[in-house]
This record gives sequence, C-alpha cells and structure tokens, in this order.
Amino acid sequence: MTEQKLRAEKEKRVAPPDEHWTNLLEALSGAVKGIETSVRLFLGEVIERLIVSNRGTVLGREAASRAKYHGTVDNSLLTFPLISIDLRTRLRRATEFSALSTMRSDFSQTRNSLKQSLMRPILFLIALLSCNGLVYCAEEFHFQFAPPDGTRLLSITQRQITLIKMPGQEVSKQREDMREEYRFRKMTEGYGVETVYRQMNSIVDDRPWTNPVTRILVGLTNKLIVSDDGCLLSAPGTEKITAAVKELMPAPLRPAISKELSAEALEEEEKRFWLQTFCLLSGKTLRLGESFTHTFEQPAQQRPPVHGLFFLTGVTNFGKLRAVRVQYFVSTDPADVSEKQFDKHYLANPVDFHRQPFPAIPFLRISGWRWYEPETMMIVREESFEQSVIVGSIQNDWKRIEWAVAQ
Repeated sequence: MTEQKLRAEKEKRVAPPDEHWTNLLEALSGAVKGIETSVRLFLGEVIERLIVSNRGTVLGREAASRAKYHGTVDNSLLTFPLISIDLRTRLRRATEFSALSTMRSDFSQTRNSLKQSLMRPILFLIALLSCNGLVYCAEEFHFQFAPPDGTRLLSITQRQITLIKMPGQEVSKQREDMREEYRFRKMTEGYGVETVYRQMNSIVDDRPWTNPVTRILVGLTNKLIVSDDGCLLSAPGTEKITAAVKELMPAPLRPAISKELSAEALEEEEKRFWLQTFCLLSGKTLRLGESFTHTFEQPAQQRPPVHGLFFLTGVTNFGKLRAVRVQYFVSTDPADVSEKQFDKHYLANPVDFHRQPFPAIPFLRISGWRWYEPETMMIVREESFEQSVIVGSIQNDWKRIEWAVAQ
C-alpha cells in the first residue's frame, strides 16, 4: 500500500478521544490502530496478546489463520468485566499491527461486530502510561490527613431506615435529613475539632416526627481532639451530651440505658468513625486496585468486633478537585471480608454482598464508598448501606452524604 493510500485510509478513521494516546501511537512506527499487551485479572489469570485500540478499549485478540490479514479481531474471550482487571497490569510489549493497519472495506464490518461484542474500556491505562520502556504501572496515591487550619466543612446527609419486625414482618420506615458542621483548628500537635448539628428532620411512616433527643443535639457543640493522622485522641464533649440526653429519660430507665449512653460508649463509637474514615488511610500510599483489612474492637459497647476490607477503586474529578474512591465492606463475620475469600464481583455489585445468608445473630454488614482528596483527606461524597440483624428484627440503613466547604 502506497504512502498516499495509507494517509487516505487514516483520514477515514474516527479520531480518538485522547490526544496523548494518539500522540503515543503516532510515535510508534506502524502502530496505527493500537498496541498489543497482556491483562492480568484480580483472580491471577493473565490474558496474553490482547489488542488495545487507539481509543483505549480492549478489542480482543488477532483472529487466527487468514482472517487476521483482513483485520479481523476475535473478541469471544472478553467475558470479564472491567472491575475484574487488575489495575496493576503491566504492558508486556508494544508492537506494530500490520493487519490492523491494512483494514480496508471490511473494517466497517469488523467495527460493527465489535460494537455488539463485550468490549471493555480500560481508559485508565492511558493515564498510567510511562513512555520509558512502554511500561504501565498503576498510579500511586499518598493519603495524608491535613485539613487547612480554620476549615469549616458542612455535611448534608440523606438517610432512609427500614425496620422489619418478626414474626409478622411489620415494616416501619424512617427518613432523615441532617446538616452537620465540622470546624478544624490546627494545634501544636493535632487538631481541635468542633462538630455541631445545624438541622435534623425526621419522617416516620410518612409523618413528620420530632425526636426529643434531636432538640438537644441541634445546636449542641461536641468538642474533639484529633491527632495529626486523623485519629481521635479524646472526646471531652461526650460527657455534656450524655448528661443532657439522660435528663430526658425517666429515672427508672436510666440505669438500663447507662451502658449504651455512657460517655465511654459514645467516645468509642466516635473513635471508630475517625479510625475508619481518616486514621486508617492517613500515611498510606496505595495503588488503584490495592486493598487492606482492619478489625474494629468495641469493648465499651459490649459488642462483637467488626472486620473491614478496603479497596482503592477509582479516580475522578469534581470540578478542579481530583478525588480517589475508597470502597469498603464491613462485617461481624471475618470470612465475609477475608482477602483470600472475598468475591471481587461485589465491588461492582455490592447489593449481592448483602444477599448472602446470615451466619449468626446478632449480625452486621456494611458496604459503601467515599471520594477523598488524598492531599488533605477531605471527603467530597460518600454512600453506604448497613444491614443489621438482631433477634426479632432486621434493619436496613441507607445513607448518602455530600460534603462541602462552608461559606
């Protein structure tokens, strides 16, 4: 094929969406339509000689026999979802595709068949490309709890709770809308943090309901001391909160609820929140696709420990802010979140994580995700689903929180 015909063929093709990817392929002699690489799946399987198009899409593998000379691509092996691809994949080799560059009239037919195939976009490879040796390596993210001094964050929470009581399966539904403000003040060591609820509205079974405790909590400031890594050191404000709540309770009931409403129990719950939300990640350097585990003890509340599995699963932009998604799965059953036994299918379908049988009662499962700005660990958005089972009832608790800098 003459150089003039090659140029004419190239002009007919659809321009790729990413300029950098295009420039790279232009620099590779003959790599007009793509590159050949290996893809590693989370389960360990390595699929060799896959064709990645200049649109950053896995197309398949060169067809066997004479078909490859006509640019035919075999896509029958693309049965894995995107979430199954190990983001630590490394490019084995980049090579020319004479077969792809000689596509002529039959290219449109091949393209139409590819649209109906199980093509899997791997655009993340574009950002991870290193032109030195043509090696792909998953981008690293270093997390550091470092809110600027004086930062005021506002969290806006939507929450829906469904309580199913046995044996008659009586259902009660509750919806809550809350606004909470966080103020960070840098100290010589760590941070002084003040939290205060600005708004708490509840609707129970389609009727507005005012919880007496809400009247106390709204406007009441809780003071916390947090380390430079985002770990809760002390919660001096919990004494004031528990005392105010107990005053609402009839005197005969106070001893019975003293364990649940003790300052120690509330501080333990607060510590678990800060540990899971900030402290566990702060100081860690992780790549996309990597995971880690942690067990949360709850001695003050006299509850069994819960076990967590955390994944780094995505990067996106919120305006000018670049954020990383941390997905998590928590359970009172350690087998649920064992790195060896965990089914990666749940990353894309967390609802199936909650459909598993309950191994014991009482029982708890939580799944969710948070988008962080790694440099400060300020949260942009989060969502979670919690399922708790005790004797006689099942409670489902869905929650979505939007975070913003308060003006």
